[in-house]
Amino acid sequence: MFSQDIGRLAQLTVCTTQLEQTIAELRARRQEANQPESPPPDPLHDDELTHLRATIGALREQVEKLQFEKQRAVEEAVAHSADEIDQLKKMVLALRDQLENERARHEEELQIIRLRARDESGHLQGMVVALRERLEQVLETMEKRHAR
Repeated sequence: MFSQDIGRLAQLTVCTTQLEQTIAELRARRQEANQPESPPPDPLHDDELTHLRATIGALREQVEKLQFEKQRAVEEAVAHSADEIDQLKKMVLALRDQLENERARHEEELQIIRLRARDESGHLQGMVVALRERLEQVLETMEKRHAR
């Protein structure tokens, strides 16, 4: 749509320039016609000039309208982009918070696992000591029986 508007704007600019050149030529002709040796001005030229002026005015209005529409479209695109950027920033912040929460939860789980492993290791070491002592007692008792 923008490229069509730009193309249309370029066409209108060229057409406006051509019409202004035509008006300049007609004015030069009229000035030449107003010279004492020239014939009186032609009413057709005056009508043509009036028509060309009206056409130039209409074309200028169209050019201004297209420029306004183009500017509005650019502003809308910028606003849309700004909104999208804000949404993406909010999403990044939310994901960052979520990641931090997951890290904290994971660290808590690791602490719990380490505590349980340490408790279990202590319990197992206590059992090993108790079993070793029991084994030594049994061995002593057996040695005493064999020694008799």
